[in-house]
Parts: sequence; C-alpha cells; structure tokens
Amino acid sequence: MKQFPSIPRIDDPPEELFYEGHLWILETVDGRNMRFQLQNSELVQFGDRSGVYDDPNTMPDPYRHAVRYVRENLNRGSLRCAVDDVEAYVFFGEAMHHHTINYDWEQTPSFLGFDVWSTAHKRSTHRTSSKESSVSSGSSPSTPSNASDGTGVRSDQL
Repeated sequence: MKQFPSIPRIDDPPEELFYEGHLWILETVDGRNMRFQLQNSELVQFGDRSGVYDDPNTMPDPYRHAVRYVRENLNRGSLRCAVDDVEAYVFFGEAMHHHTINYDWEQTPSFLGFDVWSTAHKRSTHRTSSKESSVSSGSSPSTPSNASDGTGVRSDQL
C-alpha cells in the first residue's frame, strides 16, 4: 500500500513548488492519518501514517470507528465499475476523533478523505503533475469534490 504522503508545511515549502503547475493548499482537519485500499478479495486493507494492518481489528482504538465507517459505507460495486483494478488506488484521509478541535460530532463522518493515489498513474488523482505539491496550514476541512482528471476515479462515484 502506498505510504502516507508527506505534506510540506506552508512555512517551509520546497523551492521547486513554485516553478510549475498549480499550488494546492490543503487545510487538514484535526484527526489521525488513515489510509485504505480495497483488495480484489473484497476485503479492505487499512493503515495509519506509518503502518499497514493485516487485521483491521488490530488498529489502535482511535481508528476503529473509522474502520467500521469505511467498511459499512464504501461502495465496492461503484469503485469496481469506475476503475480497472481496485488495488491500484489508495485512499487517504483523517480518522476523525476529538483531538484539539471540537467539531459538530453529530454531523462529522468518522472518515474524511482528502486524496486518492493511483499506482497506475503514479500520482494523486486531484493533482495535475506527479510531484507532491500540497501545503498544509493545519486548520479546517477541505476535500476535493470531483477528482476526475483522466485517472478513472471520480470522488462522486465512490
């Protein structure tokens, strides 16, 4: 599974960031980094920032509600119709839980996705180049609503 992408801080961007393409500014939410990938077996493999868990039941407690949420809400059929190989895509986001910001917990989903990695295209589906070019300011949620750019995945189909 693709490693969780590093996100440069806005106060220390890489110099090449400003030389080509678009600058994507990503405002992250206050949760824990989580990623997942649908397997051909229909099982979902989960990971946090640094590890991948063969058994999702061994994920640390702050992730378990998000694992349950993804298992119950991931539309596997739509994903299979949208892409040739479901294992070629890794979904990145935040497992939401009270950390420092008190969100409206009645309205906040357990998982908020912000990126989809395509192994077939070696890039994130919402970016226009293969270079990692997000910058984090670390405040409020922002999620791409339509990630259709030729990679075969649109977020509204998942």
